[in-house]
Amino acid sequence: MTSTFDSIDRGLTAEQQLRAPVKHPHGWEPGFEWDGSVGTITTAPLAERPKTWDEFIRDAGLNPDEVEVAGPVNVRGWDAINNRKAVEDGAPSIVRMHYYRLNIIRKASQELPDLVQLAKLVRSKRRKAKPVREDLEHERGVVVGFADPQTGKTATRGGTEQLLERHATYRELLGNYVADSNATQGVWCDLGDAVEGFENVAAQRDTNDLDLMSQVEVASHIEFEGIDLLARLLPRVVVAGVGSNHCRWRNGKNEQGTPASDWGLHILRQMRWWTQRLTPEQYAHVSFTVPKTHDETLALDVCGQIIGLAHGHQVSQPNRIPDWWKAQSHGGQPVAHADLLLTGHFHHFRCEPVGRNPYTDRDRWWMQAPTSDNGSDWFRMIKGYDSDPHLLVFTVTPDGWDNLRLL
Repeated sequence: MTSTFDSIDRGLTAEQQLRAPVKHPHGWEPGFEWDGSVGTITTAPLAERPKTWDEFIRDAGLNPDEVEVAGPVNVRGWDAINNRKAVEDGAPSIVRMHYYRLNIIRKASQELPDLVQLAKLVRSKRRKAKPVREDLEHERGVVVGFADPQTGKTATRGGTEQLLERHATYRELLGNYVADSNATQGVWCDLGDAVEGFENVAAQRDTNDLDLMSQVEVASHIEFEGIDLLARLLPRVVVAGVGSNHCRWRNGKNEQGTPASDWGLHILRQMRWWTQRLTPEQYAHVSFTVPKTHDETLALDVCGQIIGLAHGHQVSQPNRIPDWWKAQSHGGQPVAHADLLLTGHFHHFRCEPVGRNPYTDRDRWWMQAPTSDNGSDWFRMIKGYDSDPHLLVFTVTPDGWDNLRLL
């Protein structure tokens, strides 16, 4: 006689087999979907959560070495009668069953170097900071413009491995710069586009060498190593960041949520948690600031100089930044009183005076930070040229800025 137990997943033992429901809940029918890159697997009802999902990936005709479960596993529970137990004990036995829905993605093909070993290698090459002179008349701050790594992007300058190597070199040079700066504080300015994303242009699906979760993970590593470097060398560090177009939460090209719905800002919020809640004794001198929920810009006081931050995607051409800034000033926006505006987005270095600050009677300066990404071949093919990647760094005092370098 055929039992209704036969419809239960074959991985269960006889003692675990329960009566199956007549009909699976809508949307939870066991099965799988796969489009070559992403998909879902919905299990049959299970009495226990499996320790590994490999069997279900294989059952879908896929290889666990090439496909992985991404993000949280969705689950739905229901109660079933264990008829075998009821026969043995003479009374019904209720057991909680679960359906599991797995979101699966193809693993990134790029084999990343050992990030821990890479970090140790970079730290071993750092120079120690010189003691700050006691006769220093003014405070001096080191400002770092970290812009547009677009982690996960592949182009002429390579892929993720080359990006990691490039930023390891930047950190070594930055350590030397800080050691020679006689600075009393440091400011890490995240100018946006920490990750490449997948919703900006259609080609990203084929040109990226990391999935989105891996982009966020690697971008977090790159940025935290830079922040940690400043924290080791300086008595006070401020980390500031703004939202950007590549990091914005999107559905297709359509923006979702608020300007705060941004992968780059998410990374900074997680770092604030790590440093302030998990390791406060090591990073008590490090603080974080991001724009308000509905803002895309911010400004902060660094040694008496007001520095404004914006990604730059607010305008279509870099030449329009000065007029945009002028309008921000008239509108009383966060960068209205800034002496110096830092932007990213346009992937080349630029530094020029763009007016006078009526509040301080000082020149207003606009600094466009260079990219640190793997290249934008589409721009090169249209314009015939592109700019070399660098990390922007300079110092500020109450008298202004100086010692600008492109590392």
